[in-house]
Amino acid sequence: MLEEFDERKAKEAIFAYHCNKLECDIQCKLYDEECNLTLNNLKTKEIINKANLEAFAKNCDTLSPLWIKYGQKNYNYDKNFMSVSNFILKNNIKNFQIMDK
Repeated sequence: MLEEFDERKAKEAIFAYHCNKLECDIQCKLYDEECNLTLNNLKTKEIINKANLEAFAKNCDTLSPLWIKYGQKNYNYDKNFMSVSNFILKNNIKNFQIMDK
């Protein structure tokens, strides 16, 4: 089962993998919103100086857009996952609530 998840060959494995990635995006966005994380004090850190993150860091002031945009480029989301990812990126999600029926 874990091998299927890691290999991402079956549709179900791809779905689960993208859900897992989006959950990380949501957590990162919440940390930004709750703790006001900025990249100003992180730009000297080794992770920001890696070539594949520098381009994203130039246009971001907090960690979540960097994290989310990197994921959008590298995780091959379908249009539905990209829509959710863009929603997370563009909106303040701290105050969203799950509505009961």
